[in-house]
Amino acid sequence: MLSSERWGFAQYPTLVYVGTLLLVLIWAARLRFSLPLTPFADADFYGYLNPAISALTGGRFKHFISREFLYPLFVFLNLRLCGDFRWISIAQHALGLTTGVLLVVAWEELIRLNPRRTLGQKSPMSRLTTCLVVRLPGLCMAAVYLGWSKTILVEHTIRPEAVFPFFAASSLCLNLHFIRLCWRQGCPARAWRVGALHLFISCVLLVLRPSFGLAAVFINIPLAGALWQHRHQAVCYLKPIAIALGAVALLLFVPEYLLRKHDRLAKRLLPTIRLYTHVDLVLYQLEDDLAAGKTPRYDRRMLQTIHDRLASAYADAQAPQNRPWHKLGFNPDYIYLEKDVFEPYYPRVDRRKDRDLEHFCDYYFIRTALHQPTAMAAKVCRQLSFFYSFENRFHQCRPWFNASPGSSDNVAHLYQLELRSFGYPKFAKAMESFEVGRHQLQRCRRLANDRGAMHESVLANNVRECLWASYNWVLLAALASCAHLLLVPRLRRAYGLNAASTLLLYSYNFGNCLTIAIVFYLGNPRYIITQEAFTLFAEFAGVLLTMQAVFALFKCRAGSGASFVSSRNYKQVKRPAVELEGRDGEAVASQ
Repeated sequence: MLSSERWGFAQYPTLVYVGTLLLVLIWAARLRFSLPLTPFADADFYGYLNPAISALTGGRFKHFISREFLYPLFVFLNLRLCGDFRWISIAQHALGLTTGVLLVVAWEELIRLNPRRTLGQKSPMSRLTTCLVVRLPGLCMAAVYLGWSKTILVEHTIRPEAVFPFFAASSLCLNLHFIRLCWRQGCPARAWRVGALHLFISCVLLVLRPSFGLAAVFINIPLAGALWQHRHQAVCYLKPIAIALGAVALLLFVPEYLLRKHDRLAKRLLPTIRLYTHVDLVLYQLEDDLAAGKTPRYDRRMLQTIHDRLASAYADAQAPQNRPWHKLGFNPDYIYLEKDVFEPYYPRVDRRKDRDLEHFCDYYFIRTALHQPTAMAAKVCRQLSFFYSFENRFHQCRPWFNASPGSSDNVAHLYQLELRSFGYPKFAKAMESFEVGRHQLQRCRRLANDRGAMHESVLANNVRECLWASYNWVLLAALASCAHLLLVPRLRRAYGLNAASTLLLYSYNFGNCLTIAIVFYLGNPRYIITQEAFTLFAEFAGVLLTMQAVFALFKCRAGSGASFVSSRNYKQVKRPAVELEGRDGEAVASQ
């Protein structure tokens, strides 16, 4: 209740907090909906849009070029229910705004993990201080995320990256809520329901972006730890987990499996492109298997032919005119698109050979990794340096408080690229075959001649560049703080849960980047932009933990100094610190 004794700003921190969040959302909505509602489509649109086109033109919903079904289903439902491409961008921007709200909610969950004694909550001024110092960063984080121009452009594009951040922010909220219920408040019955829902959301993330593979394992460590901790009573808590796993199987994995069976490229695309990405190591392994005295698993003549064709393609992929990828030295896409390395033994026209080609590529990828672990680890580390790099990432910032209309991304140019993507004869024919597609092409042709510019927040863009430049330095400080808080027993009892939660938040990025670095190529900017929601959140959480570690360090030194003075002046024996259990379950040190 509000006190009637004093009136002023200090009495209304929550009201001001919610009002500020609403203003941020209104500002972010204005940035988004100042764009034409017609969504963008890049060169990868075919696998995401063609299932809907097939279903809307009398065919069936199909699986194309190894794209998981969940996002194409989202596109199909928008077109089927609303009958307009513009509803795709509207729905994606609405999910983007909700993502900003979820980031604020997740920040509130992170704050609630703190021991109560570290956050003043008694007087009106202490509540105001808590709101400004601890809760305000959540609003700042949401404002930077919602105002960054690349976030807005991704939400306006027909790609799964447009909806992925919404589920990522949902995962952050549910994970932190589960940790608080399970270990801070001791409510296992509610915790298991939240944990089961988080398990389902993590599988949704995995289906949306398979590059989330290792991250999906890391972020469910709290659930696995809780199951182990309550293993003697696990039967009581397995019901929500079983329901979640059943929903994952029936709603996600079984449909994906059934649709993938009819997609030829599902068996060829990923295995071959993964082999081409490691072609330099695979060639060395083939040479070793073809050496005298070795008995390879496959026919020697076949391996020699594949080796020669692969070596020729590898040499061409390193040529400057074929645009070698940075830190890789060659272009795997060029090998895949221009060179039929396996055609003599695994022709594309013979569907019976698809499974054999998949087995061959999987075998040599695994064999290469097992026999060349050092070279494979070096390749992975070079890929990780795209994200975890200490190079100066500050770009030349424009005036911080410039007017809103920006000039960095010309809208007409983006629609010209979309028309170029739709320009292939069979794609254009498919779009012209139904009314909704014809209207989309007409709007794109009109907007391609409109010389408008994208409205953007220069302040949000510049702040985001600064945060990106400081990410790894904050990570180092957070790791040092975790070590300090976890290695000191008294601090571990009070702040151990906060330190472990911060490590969990950083595992979202690490698991995602590690999966891409092992399987493919992390240098594509969209693989990093996709992680924006939990990248920002982890960095803000790292700053908060570092502040907690510094506060705990000074508090420990002040406490030890006071005990020393007391023992010298009053001739009293210094008593050891006693750990008392607080009402919220945190350890409170009393001298």
